[in-house]
Amino acid sequence: MQKAFVLDINKCTGCQACQLACSIENELAPHMNWRQVSTFNEHHHPAIPSFHLSLACNHCVDPPCMTHCPALAYTKDLQTGAVTLDPSSCIGCRYCAWACPYDAPQFNPVSGLMEKCTFCNHRMSDGLEPACVTSCPTGALRFGDHHGINGDASVLGFPRARAKPAIRFIALHDGRNYPQAASSATESHASQITGEPGGAPAAKIRLRSEWTLVTFTLLAAWLVGAFVSSATQTPSLVGTQLTGASLVTALSYTAAGALTMALSALHLGRRRRAYRAVLNWRRSWLSREVILLSTFLVMSSAYLLLGVTNAALRWIVVLIGLSALYAVDRVYHVTATHRLEIHSARMLLTGVLFTGLMSENAVVFLTTCGIKLLLYGYRKIWFFRNQYPVRPRWSLTRIVIGLALPMVVWTVGPAHVLPLVAMGVVVGEVIDRCEFYVELDVPTPRKQMARDLDIEIDRVLRRA
Repeated sequence: MQKAFVLDINKCTGCQACQLACSIENELAPHMNWRQVSTFNEHHHPAIPSFHLSLACNHCVDPPCMTHCPALAYTKDLQTGAVTLDPSSCIGCRYCAWACPYDAPQFNPVSGLMEKCTFCNHRMSDGLEPACVTSCPTGALRFGDHHGINGDASVLGFPRARAKPAIRFIALHDGRNYPQAASSATESHASQITGEPGGAPAAKIRLRSEWTLVTFTLLAAWLVGAFVSSATQTPSLVGTQLTGASLVTALSYTAAGALTMALSALHLGRRRRAYRAVLNWRRSWLSREVILLSTFLVMSSAYLLLGVTNAALRWIVVLIGLSALYAVDRVYHVTATHRLEIHSARMLLTGVLFTGLMSENAVVFLTTCGIKLLLYGYRKIWFFRNQYPVRPRWSLTRIVIGLALPMVVWTVGPAHVLPLVAMGVVVGEVIDRCEFYVELDVPTPRKQMARDLDIEIDRVLRRA
């Protein structure tokens, strides 16, 4: 029977006893918290409710962490519904943290593995309730059967998702704006978790820590573009008798492919287990990305090095390469909250741009540049109107050097300046891809709280 947490917001004082009990029971490192207590409206705006949410893993009926984990490290207990993580199978890719809207899986930099609440499954096997439940001094946190609860989207600060979380909230009673046992001491203590006033919640994905993925994805698009452009040229550079120059080109291409895959492994907490990344190919786009891109790089490198002449096989490799770039783009759909679905930095579009550039195909190059310029400009206008950071200097550099000048020079300039065009395009794509990672918006309870609070404040101001 699926078990579930029940949180009575009327009784939760934010004392963090549940969080401390979880840490002690599971012997967590000081920097790890499987359960976190956050405060909504911590500064008590008088017209907006103020309360605490004690949240851990919700052990969803349809857990996205288990669906998207490429290494098949997650399992679901059929007796209790507990979603557990096998540390011996985890590769530390952090993809489950991207997929989970409740910020349940936590990356431990010491072990290089993901960790999360286990529902205290070891206690339940002995007939005991989870440690967080038994330690709650006010009875705000309880435990029971699921009964089709599936969360409560009406609670401010709780992320809306389709995962069917096994949790039910007893919301504040009508006319009550604060928990019944609240005190200034506990309010102050809990507010330490939510950060300084006005501070933005920490992002799950940071450009500084994801530079390997930025480089990996751009190199992948460049290699696909190089092979596709070569395959479409007449006479084709692919499948011809190898000369000294073409052998150097083939070896350089193969080395770049090996570097690309090595960069993808650097992101893993446990690199020796990288082979497990392909196991969940039936459901995880990350597994499909690894399989497709690895297959493309091996086949394209072999095609170049061996001088294969089979045209049908050549186009099969081209199709695999384009499919790999599509899979790269699909990997980021788990975030579900990228502010704009169609982004100018999508890898399939970038691969087509590189194809046009390297094949010197004006129609493909100029058309793709035009599409990227429209998408980029629309995104910046949308950001400006919705008060998101526009980053004008980077935006201007990306538009002028990466799109406008290359289009103009390609149209009216002499052929010998095309290397300068290529440099400008690469600079522009690097900027756009970096912005893509900065703009990724993975949902968390703290972010949902900040958004809901902004909405509530705006609603109050409109009524005033």
